[in-house]
Amino acid sequence: MSPERRRALGELGAMMATCALFLVFENVLHLKLQFLIPCAALWIAPLYGVAMFAVFTGGAFAARRSPGALDDGAACAVLVRLAERLVATPLQRTAVEIVLFSGEEIGVEGSWQYVRERFRLPPGQPTSAVNLEVIGAASTLALVRNEAFVLRRYAPDPDLVAALEAVHARLRGRPLARTPLGGATDARSFLARGVSAATLVSHRPGQLFFRGLHSARDDRARLDERALDDTLDYLFQVARALDDLAPNRVRQTPERLS
Repeated sequence: MSPERRRALGELGAMMATCALFLVFENVLHLKLQFLIPCAALWIAPLYGVAMFAVFTGGAFAARRSPGALDDGAACAVLVRLAERLVATPLQRTAVEIVLFSGEEIGVEGSWQYVRERFRLPPGQPTSAVNLEVIGAASTLALVRNEAFVLRRYAPDPDLVAALEAVHARLRGRPLARTPLGGATDARSFLARGVSAATLVSHRPGQLFFRGLHSARDDRARLDERALDDTLDYLFQVARALDDLAPNRVRQTPERLS
């Protein structure tokens, strides 16, 4: 078993053990009347955590490795093509860095290390990070409404969101949707460091989230080639829009929700 899998199992086991110990502690003190509500809450919370773990990460423990088409091979392919387009048609005032992170599912290790080294000091120029997740399933996109750690949540930068929304409305003829749930993506590494960031995902109306992302089901058959081309064009237009706004942009600390 790989170190990543052992770590994920260890985190899940620690969560369950903590809940069990708390229940024992309550029972030993004979807090019968106050025991019912904590008991229900502490059993529901782990069950919810296990369910989310199984949906998003359970496939990592399957015998067959995931091809990683939607999560996140498609995003990598789009970014490679975006780099080629930006080289052919460079921006006037904006430098674009394309970074491919690993370790998102184990505490955003890759992006956390990158941000810690890259932004030891606050950036001297207005800086934004557009993070991609599950790209290539649909041409329309949605914005992850917030990014969460265990005890902290951050909203995406409003100025960056406004730019993303304006381009989406112009190209797609509809507003940029919001995901019904928050996220725990690489964008939170930037937001926690005070760097403007937002995460985009493919959007299918009525679909809560994409299943089977870490399983053998996540193959190329799930990708829409037109959606890949449309997303590439969207990102290029976003880069141009941010470049046009560059003279008027000022650096702001993203809003912290809690």
